[in-house]
Amino acid sequence: MADDTITLAFHTTLWKRPRLTELVLEHLVRVREQAKPNILTPIVAVVSPDEDPDSLVLARRYADHVVEWPNRPVGAKNNAGGRACYELGCDGLMTIGSDDFIGVGWVRRAAMALQRGAVAATLPGCAYLVSGRPPFYIRGSTHAGSDQWAMDQRALPMVGAGRVYGREMLEATKGELWPGSNNTGLDTGAYCNTVDHWRRGLVYVWDGSLPPVLDVKTRGGITPASRLAMSAAEELPDWWACAVFGQEVQDAIEELSCD
Repeated sequence: MADDTITLAFHTTLWKRPRLTELVLEHLVRVREQAKPNILTPIVAVVSPDEDPDSLVLARRYADHVVEWPNRPVGAKNNAGGRACYELGCDGLMTIGSDDFIGVGWVRRAAMALQRGAVAATLPGCAYLVSGRPPFYIRGSTHAGSDQWAMDQRALPMVGAGRVYGREMLEATKGELWPGSNNTGLDTGAYCNTVDHWRRGLVYVWDGSLPPVLDVKTRGGITPASRLAMSAAEELPDWWACAVFGQEVQDAIEELSCD
């Protein structure tokens, strides 16, 4: 890192759902500008152009780096993006699905954690948007407490959206964080591939009053809405999305809720 500048790549793999993908990429561009000048967040997008030409068009329009790779196995596709982040010399990468909205507040917290020596950063839960109801929050099955450093990986939640892997993990895996033959179980698989680093290093866990990540559940996603623990869902205030992400995402939620 030069001076107090850190490079935290936005790692995303694109697959169809062009309208949702464009809304997410437009938001990442806004967050990229909001995070400057001390946090550089190049958008690294992995696309499968032979199977999904629309995503290639969007990636070339919004991303800083476009990686072309077959869609299956999805783990290998993720690794193609991870290798790009490693080869670019990034200080870390944040995993962002093409159906995830990320708040700049989490980007700033995660970057600060890496600068202070964390090997990773993660969230204790995630907000979701499912057709037919307003956004809601589900906390992870385990919880490390509020706004702290954690030394014991057993206290860490397993939320994949917005998860941050630092340079140490990128060096150890050369960016190949995910199980390359897998199409599902990628978040857990990436954790297992780097578990020694989670165990022995400092990991930053954030727990603000409002979740800084929204996962939009639509057809075509890897994890269906039916797998969510709906009994644990917590209501979010009407003003939450605008406060965390901005008016543009609030408008996007209204648009997507009508699909």
